[in-house]
Amino acid sequence: MLSYDYLIVATGLSLDHDAIEGFSLDMVGQDGIGALYAGPDYAAKTWQAASKFTEDGGVGLFTRPATEMKCAGAPLKHTFLIDDLARKAGSRGKMDVHYMANNNSLFGVPIVSEKVRMLFGDRGITPDYSHVLTGIDAGSKRARFDTPEGSVERDYDYIHIIPPSAHLTWCASRV
Repeated sequence: MLSYDYLIVATGLSLDHDAIEGFSLDMVGQDGIGALYAGPDYAAKTWQAASKFTEDGGVGLFTRPATEMKCAGAPLKHTFLIDDLARKAGSRGKMDVHYMANNNSLFGVPIVSEKVRMLFGDRGITPDYSHVLTGIDAGSKRARFDTPEGSVERDYDYIHIIPPSAHLTWCASRV
């Protein structure tokens, strides 16, 4: 047994899908919407939407929330994966891929951010800095982002949504 004055148990992060206006998990796999983090069923539906995008082409938006995440590299991995699959299928030329960075960096570690920036340049992936997803209109395939200049809307054929997260914490003190 360990003695303590304060005990803090951090149980992880809770995904807040409701924070994105107009979005619900039942939309995943339809209208070009992907969301991997919600669980295996949603990953399979995301794969269907992403596969259609790699075949048909169009505009792809890959989002990263402004909050902490379970894996900070996950949005980058999904972006690179879809880019690679399209290249192997010979359809990459039909795609306009955008990585919607939540701030002025592509990753929190400067040397990694610079490497990602170089890879994006080599692969024709456009980084859109300081774009935080706040809403979606699936019927018109439009996404709304907060930026330093105000709210902007972007059309998409495929969008990968990672919602903001909230920390779950439980605290106690020894009596």
